[in-house]
Order: sequence, then C-alpha cells, then structure tokens
Amino acid sequence: MARTTLQFLNGLVSVVVALALLTVGLYAGFALWDNHQIYHAAESVFDEMKEIKARMAAQAKAAQEAEKAAEAARLAAEQAAEAEAAAQAAEEAKAAYEATFVTYGAPFEELRAINPDVNGWVTMPGTEIDYPLVQGETNFSYINTDVYGNFALSGSIFLDSRNDGYYLDVYNLLYGHNMSKHRMFGDINLYKDETFFNQNQTGQLYLPDREHALQSVSCVVTNASDYAIFNPERWNNMSAGDILSNVQEKAVFVSERGLAALKAKLDAGERPRILALSTCSDEFTDARTILITLIDPE
Repeated sequence: MARTTLQFLNGLVSVVVALALLTVGLYAGFALWDNHQIYHAAESVFDEMKEIKARMAAQAKAAQEAEKAAEAARLAAEQAAEAEAAAQAAEEAKAAYEATFVTYGAPFEELRAINPDVNGWVTMPGTEIDYPLVQGETNFSYINTDVYGNFALSGSIFLDSRNDGYYLDVYNLLYGHNMSKHRMFGDINLYKDETFFNQNQTGQLYLPDREHALQSVSCVVTNASDYAIFNPERWNNMSAGDILSNVQEKAVFVSERGLAALKAKLDAGERPRILALSTCSDEFTDARTILITLIDPE
C-alpha cells in the first residue's frame, strides 16, 4: 500500500513538474511573440507617414530656396533704376514664395488628417530617429498610444503637454520610449558615446512653416524627478546664466559649437528655442538621458 502511494505521489510530482515546465515554455513563447509584435508595430506604424515626410522634406527645402530668392529679388528690386520694374520683381518673388508655402503646407494637412495632434517631425541623422511628433492633453496621452490613436506599447514621440504646440517656448521637451533595435528614442543613448556625440551634432525639426535646423548642445543624464529638466514652463523665466547652467549641469558631453551658438543668442538678448529629446536610461533607478539641442542655431 505504501509502495503504491509512493508511486502515485512520484507520478503526481512528475505531472506537476511537466505542467510547470510547459507553462514556463508557453509563457516564454508568448512573451517572445508579444515582444516581436511590439517591435513589428513600431517598425510598420510610420511607413505611410514617412512617405508623407519625404514630400514634406523636399517641399521644406523648396520653401527655403524660395525665401532666399524672394530676398534676393527684393534687394535687386531696391537697386533697380526703374520703380515699376522693381515693384514687379518684388511682387513676383513674393508670389513665388507664398505659393511654395501653400504647397509645403499640404503634407502637414495629410498628417493632421491622420491625427490632428501631429504638430511636427524630428529627424536626427546618424540614428533611426525619424518620427512625427504629437502633443496630447496630458503627458499620459501618448505613452501607450501610437500616432494613429491606437493602443501600442511603443507609444509615440510626444511634446510635453505644458509646452506651446508651435515650439515657441525657450525649452521644448520631447519624450519617447527607450527601445532596442533603434526604435523610438532608443538611439538617444548613443549620444553618451563621446565619438558618436562629436560626429552627430545636427538634426532637423519640421514644422508647418519650414524645416528648422537643430544643433546639439549637450547630452545630460539625470533623474526623472529633476525639476529643472522636466519642467519646461520654468525655463521661460530663467536668466541667461541659469539656462547655460542647466544645459551643462549633469552633462556627459557638451558641444563647443552648440554652447557657443546658445551663448551668442543669449548675449544678443535673443530668446533661444531649445528642443530636448528625453528617454529612459539604465545608470540608476529612474535615470533619464536627454539630448539638448538648439533650434535654428544661426
């Protein structure tokens, strides 16, 4: 009887162990599948939008060329001997300039037809960062929502809800998940490598008016509770000295060119516009990496 009971218990243990191993195996399989699905979604969700962005980039360049042509025509018109010819040249240049911006506005209309919360596009050469930007009612709106408004663990790249939606604040703060395989803002952590930081210091911010150049100023590692870095409203009333201090404090690297451009604007009494790209980091609990850039450094 005892022997039979022991055999039964051994058999029961074997079944339990087998079920446990099967459960672990299934869980691991589903986890891998879910992970695959997350990255597949992150890879595919912006394909249509990147086609729109390609047209937007070409039209942004055309708009800037038209602006330069308009200015050249204006200067030539001022120097022209005949007032009528001067006026005609100026009017033609103005018409060409305005027509180009009408065309340039079309891609943003396409983006906003997909989602009216889209308000820009950021591209950082040397990385896979090439995404539309959205702004929700709160900073939770797009953490797990893609640009189409669907649930997605990869979320979207979004502007802090406290910022002006036209990127006119002194400090404009973007958030994106730190994902591997170069997805979302995972590549922000590449800037913690000195060689990479020094060799990749420019970017583009596309807004409805035109393409805006970005110049890296610094790469900062700090805590998610850093009040200065994560409170964009505070920057609007900062002194020049405080702005310079905040972009350098806790910086892993600082760009001489970017810092000089920022100082030049501040010394001239201009109101700079900074774009900060932030993501999670692994140095310590709640660590964050922030790439601080200057909009239109020249």
